[in-house]
Amino acid sequence: MKFTFRMAAAALLIGLTALLLPRYAYAAPTLVIVDSAGDTGWDLSMTLNSEGNPVISYWDSSNGDLRLAVCDDPTCTSPTLTTVDSDGNTGWFT
Repeated sequence: MKFTFRMAAAALLIGLTALLLPRYAYAAPTLVIVDSAGDTGWDLSMTLNSEGNPVISYWDSSNGDLRLAVCDDPTCTSPTLTTVDSDGNTGWFT
């Protein structure tokens, strides 16, 4: 097989692409305290809503309540906190 200009150009393009693009594109994790009142955050469950923002259910052991944090953005800078159930000691293993 004869080495052609096209083969050289393709090899150069592949080499430059490998050098210029990052090996792994990722974002560093962001740690956010969603609810710091009392002893909260036990037995949590998390999912993403239709907009891709976190929704977190968790147990507030200080009050024995099931709580819900609905985040307005992916980093959860200003979550809406709601007590879902406060009748007795509820919310374990949400």
